[in-house]
Amino acid sequence: MNPDHELERLVCFRPLESRVTLPEHKEIFYRLAYFFIVYVMRIVGVTGTPGTGKTTVVRKVCKREGWMHVDLNRWIKERGLYLEYDEYHRSYVADLDTVNKFLGDLRGEIVIIESHLVPFLSPPEPWEGILVLRCRPDILRLRLRNRGMREDKIRENVLCEILGVCTYEAMEVVDRVYEIDNSGRILDAVREVERSVREGVEENIWVDWSKFLEKNEEFMEFISGGEYS
Repeated sequence: MNPDHELERLVCFRPLESRVTLPEHKEIFYRLAYFFIVYVMRIVGVTGTPGTGKTTVVRKVCKREGWMHVDLNRWIKERGLYLEYDEYHRSYVADLDTVNKFLGDLRGEIVIIESHLVPFLSPPEPWEGILVLRCRPDILRLRLRNRGMREDKIRENVLCEILGVCTYEAMEVVDRVYEIDNSGRILDAVREVERSVREGVEENIWVDWSKFLEKNEEFMEFISGGEYS
């Protein structure tokens, strides 16, 4: 890529005839400006209840676009960024201080950090926005059962999804929070994440499961610990 041409495109320089004469060291100026304009890191967070499809969606997005994918839960496990293993929840307890130091070493033009821990992180650059993946409660329950999760943990996660816990956690950190319903075709969610990252996280259209619950009263038995299945 020619840095002269790319810089002119990025900063919308005027045509050559009307351009103001630059200093003699034009090439150095171009290269420095190109570096600072192009390589400002944009960091987007993706969070959501377990089972909403965060890892699958973000992996596909980053593969298609060439963006950097930080699968934080996997990195915490593989790089030992945890305090202990919680046997009851069957998950690693992250050492957030160590995780944040690790994030300080990230390099890339567009970085997507994906984890339910996103609202509790301190990335090296301010969040450009946080995307929250959502999933209809009955579909989420099926996904979690297919993972072999215990029923009490499934109930806990489904309740968190109904209440929009991940969304409220994100809203405490940033103003730009956008929810994406991933109950249907995964490709639809992939395209929506791509659009949101390219165009910027916009005003949210809130996902609300209240109508689903009104039409599926039996589901409330499951939430309250009943035998509905």
